Amino acid sequence: MNYSFRFACLGAVLLQVSAFAQNPRHVGTPISLPSSVYNGPRSAVAMPQGAAAKNGLTGTVQVVVKLQAPPLVVEVGANAKQTGIVMRAAQQRAYLAQLTQAQNAVMSQVSSMGGVEIGRVTKGHNALIVSIDASRLQALHGINGVLAVRPVPNFTLSLEDGTLPSIGATAVQSTGITGAGIRVAMLDTGIDYTHYNLGGSGKVSDYTAATAVASGTPPPSLFPTQKVIGKYDFTGEVWPNGPLAPDPNPIDLNGHGSRTSDIVGGHSLDGKHVGTAPGTELYAVKVCSSVSSSCSGVAILEGLDFALDPNNTGTLNDAVDVISMSIGGDFGQREEDSSEAFTDVVNFGVMSVIAAGNSGDIPYVVGGPAATPEVLAVAATNSATAFGIPLVVNSPASIKGTYPNTATVSFAPINTTVTGNVVYVGRGCPAGSISTAVPPIHTWPTRAGRLR
Repeated sequence: MNYSFRFACLGAVLLQVSAFAQNPRHVGTPISLPSSVYNGPRSAVAMPQGAAAKNGLTGTVQVVVKLQAPPLVVEVGANAKQTGIVMRAAQQRAYLAQLTQAQNAVMSQVSSMGGVEIGRVTKGHNALIVSIDASRLQALHGINGVLAVRPVPNFTLSLEDGTLPSIGATAVQSTGITGAGIRVAMLDTGIDYTHYNLGGSGKVSDYTAATAVASGTPPPSLFPTQKVIGKYDFTGEVWPNGPLAPDPNPIDLNGHGSRTSDIVGGHSLDGKHVGTAPGTELYAVKVCSSVSSSCSGVAILEGLDFALDPNNTGTLNDAVDVISMSIGGDFGQREEDSSEAFTDVVNFGVMSVIAAGNSGDIPYVVGGPAATPEVLAVAATNSATAFGIPLVVNSPASIKGTYPNTATVSFAPINTTVTGNVVYVGRGCPAGSISTAVPPIHTWPTRAGRLR
């Protein structure tokens, strides 16, 4: 899955996070695969029973086992972050204890089938994440209290260049709105909290000291900063080349998370450099790899739980205001656990801004979890340096002309002029599915032509 995002995201923060779901909806009971056509807010499709055998799945697989009881973010009520959480702190902790007890009972049965727990979440989603032999998937459906069993998707990073004027941020900042008082959880590759634009000194020696304990605890002299106030690393330093190994130090060894964080809320110590919302405070929530462009589906669910309770109080009383995530995968589906979790998080009152992707003018290509209706999905725009390569057909005369609506693919890029034959190979869409304004493909000659 390829996915990218230009951080116009936190233009949303500049609006002081005033727009939230007015018609809260919670995903309901999973429906059978044949009837999985989207028909409103209920579209939580489980992996159908017997799917492993039908799809030829063998060996160990990772799945999310969703339980029936709603997560805490739903139990406290819709828009509770905006209107006030009625449940007292003790009540919230008691409810989490009930969810944990039920999860323990289910996990006991999963363990008896040879399953191994990878993680669990209770605040943004009520689920166990387990690894188990594919032959046991059908048996998981039979465990009392299990609502859905679905694969764990992993996602990919990418980022386009952009400028503040292009997204209107400079104009908004000129009115005095900076995002001050807004706390943003950055689900990404971590943050270089030693960076000069992110509250650090900018000294190489400080970054070296932070990376020296990448698997441990950040030096207290370096973290927290005035900009980056909270953190956790849910992936570790070797995944996916090794197991997930969470630790308390989300120092960015990739660079992506630091860059997006700077675009969102950067503010240099000398005040000469600002990001989109320089007054915001950031949480470094590392859910992506340090050694590749992969992002863990397990870590994303755990990262959502962290964003809802960054101080680990067992309540949602100090949930962040905004979650920003520049990751995902093409052709996103609502019927995926992180998508369901984001539905509930937004309905609770935490704005979630997620990359829609830069995969071109392709139907339904919007990535997940950005395809979730409740989130604010943001796509990239072309920068002033962007360019395209048109298709110029010289002959035959019947199809001669310039075709600007072309696109290259990342695995076969075109960076210069290419000359060769163009051959008609058939229709690319069903008969009658193109408008009369588009040249009917079936009338094009079948003989070869020349392109430049």
